[in-house]
Amino acid sequence: MPNQDRDAPHPQSSNYAWPDAEHRTLIGKRVPRVDGPAKVSGQAKYTYDVHRSGMLYGKVVRCPYAHARIVSIDTAAAEKAPGVKAIHVVQQPGTTIHWAGDDVVAIAAIDELAAEDASRLVKVKYEQLPHLVSDAEPPADAGGPAGPMSEHDIWDTTDLMADEQVAADVDEAWGQLSRNRCSAGSVKKVRNAERYR
Repeated sequence: MPNQDRDAPHPQSSNYAWPDAEHRTLIGKRVPRVDGPAKVSGQAKYTYDVHRSGMLYGKVVRCPYAHARIVSIDTAAAEKAPGVKAIHVVQQPGTTIHWAGDDVVAIAAIDELAAEDASRLVKVKYEQLPHLVSDAEPPADAGGPAGPMSEHDIWDTTDLMADEQVAADVDEAWGQLSRNRCSAGSVKKVRNAERYR
């Protein structure tokens, strides 16, 4: 059944014509930017130009390794540095870092230079852990001595068990996969197994 409202032509659509050039207010006209004069004269204010009273500047000490365990953190020298107002340990010793650039310690100081100087005084000891970076399929021994779990290993154990056991086996398989850095295909299969939970 045709919709009369939808199929009927709009009364103004067929009759509409653009205004002639001398009556147009925006199309084809030069429109000055509101912030143009301030920007070209150097008077525009940006976030970097804002200096409030009592404002602090932050600096973050980041992990330089893709996979590491934090052994120790020493912030004593940074705490005594001039201008430092606060130090916050984001990742405690014993924490495992899983990517380079992860936050470890945050520093707040009265100015940017003081924060940067204090960040250099923070001493963090790391235990580097093995990691794999690859655009293609990982090498056969990527998971270490035991090797990655195969799809066969995962499905053989779960197919024979009752539904109540499947969730526990999937959790165990996830743990095994994270320890062995399994290939992306096997990870996908375990993710698919989670729907049975």
